[in-house]
Amino acid sequence: MLHESTLHIEQFGKLRDNYRIAFVYGNRSEDFSLDQTTARLIQELQVRGHEISLIRTKLKSKELFSLGNVFEQTLVKESSLVSRALKMGAPAMATLTNLWSIRRPDIVFICADGSLGWSAIKSARKLKIPSISDIRTHFISNNKLNHNPGGKLFRGAVMAYLRKFHNSTQCTLVHSLELKRQLSALGFTNLEVVPTSVDTDLFNPRKRSGILRKSWSADESTKVLIYFSEGKKDEYLTETVRFFKHNLSHLNSVKLIIISANQNKLFDKKINNLFILPQLDYTELSECLASTDLLLSPGTFDVNRVEIIEAMACGIPVLFQTTNTNHLLLENNVNSFLVQSDKFTDFTRVLIDLIQNPALLKSAGLNARQSALNFEWNYLLDRIESIFKSVTHNNPQQII
Repeated sequence: MLHESTLHIEQFGKLRDNYRIAFVYGNRSEDFSLDQTTARLIQELQVRGHEISLIRTKLKSKELFSLGNVFEQTLVKESSLVSRALKMGAPAMATLTNLWSIRRPDIVFICADGSLGWSAIKSARKLKIPSISDIRTHFISNNKLNHNPGGKLFRGAVMAYLRKFHNSTQCTLVHSLELKRQLSALGFTNLEVVPTSVDTDLFNPRKRSGILRKSWSADESTKVLIYFSEGKKDEYLTETVRFFKHNLSHLNSVKLIIISANQNKLFDKKINNLFILPQLDYTELSECLASTDLLLSPGTFDVNRVEIIEAMACGIPVLFQTTNTNHLLLENNVNSFLVQSDKFTDFTRVLIDLIQNPALLKSAGLNARQSALNFEWNYLLDRIESIFKSVTHNNPQQII
C-alpha cells in the first residue's frame, strides 16, 4: 500500500525532442508555493518543447493559494512515494537516484539550497547528470550580519555552506553582474548572469485603470506610491508607513499602496490614504502596478527583485536606495531614481521632491518602459538554453 509522502514528483508532458529537465524546488519560508518566476520559467521551457519534471516538497492545503493561476495551463500529475522520511525535504538521495535511473534527465536544475538540493546534487553526480543551481538570496548582501561577532560567525558558516553547495554544480545562475562580482570574490565559481526578465505584454502601461485608481480615491493628478512588503521582519515597511503617516497621510493628492501577504499590527489603526492589498495574481498585479506612479524600494540590496522590472515594464519608475551606482537595469534620473545613501531620511527627501515633480515622474516612466523591453522573457530563455547546451557537453564529476 502506498503512503502519502511530503515529496511530490510532478510530470509535465513532453512536446518534442528537446532537453529533459528535472526541476528541484525547495519552498522558501516566504513562498509557500513555486514563486512566479520559477513557475513562469517552467511553463515557457515546456512551450519551447522541453520535457519538465518538477520535484518539490509537498505544500499544505492552506498554502496552495498562489499555485492555481500559475499552473492551470499545464497538466499536473501528482504521484505518491512510499517513504515518510522525506518530510520537509529531508535527504532523498535514494529516491532521486532510483527515479532518475529509470527516467534519466538531461540536466538537473536545482532551486533548493537545503537538504533536498543536496540530495539532488549527490544523485546527479552519482549518475553523471549535469546540474545547475541558482542564487536569489538576500543573504549575500546583508551587511547587518557583520555588526556583531555572532552575526559574523553565522554569516561565515552559512557562506561556507552556500559556496560548497553551489560549487558542486556545473554552473550557478545569478541575476546581476554585481552579484557575480561579490560571489566571485567569496570563492564561488562557474557563475553565469541571467538577468531577471518580464512579460512586457502582460506588464504594460495599457493596463492602467481609472476605475482602480478611483477605488483608491485617486484622480490623474494624484500620486499613487506602491510598496512591496518582504514579510513580518521588513523594517523598512515600518519606517515607510511611519513617514507616510506623519508627513503625507493628510494629503489627498498622495496615496500609498502596500502589497503584503501578512497583516502587520502596524496597520491595526486606519491611516488616511493608505491601502493594503494581499498578494495578487499576474493579471491583478499588472493592473495594480500600471495604475500607480512610483515604486518605493528603500533599504533594499537586491535590484533584481522581480517587482522592479515588472513596474518598469508598466511604465512606472522606481525610487531605489543603494550605495552602488553600477546597475545593469537602473539609470539614475533616466528610468529610475537612485538614492546613493543608506540613510532613510535621504530616501524620504528625494521622495518628497519627486511627488512635487510630476513631469519628471512621467518622463522616467516612459524611459522605464523602454528599458524593460530589453529584458523580455525570450532573452532569458535563449540565455538559459545556451547554458543548458554548454553544461550538457561537459562531463559531471563523481559523487561528493
